[in-house]
Amino acid sequence: MKKIIYLFAIVMIAFSCKNVAEDPLEEEIASFDQLTEQTMEVHDEVMPEMGRLMDLSIEIDSKMEDAALSDAQVEQLFDAQVQLDEAHDAMMDWMKDYSEKFPYEAETPSTIEELEEKMPILQASYNEIIKVKNDTQAAIKNAEELLANS
Repeated sequence: MKKIIYLFAIVMIAFSCKNVAEDPLEEEIASFDQLTEQTMEVHDEVMPEMGRLMDLSIEIDSKMEDAALSDAQVEQLFDAQVQLDEAHDAMMDWMKDYSEKFPYEAETPSTIEELEEKMPILQASYNEIIKVKNDTQAAIKNAEELLANS
C-alpha cells in the first residue's frame, strides 16, 4: 500500500509541475515567433498580387490611349494607376525595411531586453504589412472596376 501511495504522490507531483506557468522568457519568445510567422503569412499572401498590380497598370496604359474616353475617365484611370504604383512601391519599401530590421540570418531574440527592443518593431512591421495588404486589395479592386466600366 505504501508503494501505491508513493507512486501516486510522484505522479501527482509530475502533473502539478506541468501546470506551473511557463518561463516568462519562453512565453515572450513564443509570442515573438508567432508574430513573426503571422507577419510573413500576410507578406506571402500579398506578394503574388504584385504581378497583378503591374498587369493592371499596363491595362490602364492601354485604356488611356483610347481617344473615346472623356477627360474625367482618363483622370480616374490615371489616379487608379497611381494607386497601383503606390501599392507596389509600398510593398517593395516594406520588404526592404523588414529585411534590414530582421535579417534572414538573425536569430530570435533570446533575452527579455532583446525582446523588449524587437517586439514593438515587429508589431509595427506587422501593422505596416496589413496596411500594404489593404492598400493593395483596394488598388486592385478600384482598377478592375474602372477598367470594366470604361
